[in-house]
Amino acid sequence: MNENVNTKPVVNQYKTLSDQYTKILESLTEKELNTIPFAKSWTAAQVVNHITKANDSGFLFSDGNKPERAIDERVLELKNILSDYELKMESPDFILPDKRKFTKKESIEGIQKVFNELIIHIENTELSELINHDSPLGSITKWEIANFIVFHSQRHLYQIEKIVTSLKK
Repeated sequence: MNENVNTKPVVNQYKTLSDQYTKILESLTEKELNTIPFAKSWTAAQVVNHITKANDSGFLFSDGNKPERAIDERVLELKNILSDYELKMESPDFILPDKRKFTKKESIEGIQKVFNELIIHIENTELSELINHDSPLGSITKWEIANFIVFHSQRHLYQIEKIVTSLKK
């Protein structure tokens, strides 16, 4: 369905990210997973819960139409913003993590499930479509969101690595 879009690099990134998150989660105890490491931080489990909400593949099924611009026009912009780890951002309410304790099993299963669903569904959607509903990201194509998920997940992987380092001190 996406003859003009090479999804393989993004699919490979999803697989790698799923593996990286799983490895880190497996290294933590349930107590560590649910420990706030420093002031104004989420727990590692809450970061994972945020990612499972943010990476929901539902956007792939959204109504869309052909944009009057390149489908990847905003990819570099999104990468640059999300790669600036010094930049502090606020999460939209609908993807804020739940304020509760999480089990290691549900965290691992949740992260693996969202990436697997993205991998399964990305090939069967028209990624060139511009999403027809309000997005916190503004006017955006499905292909740009697919890439945003990579950059956003990498950003939070870095955050979890900082959390783990703080917990292991």
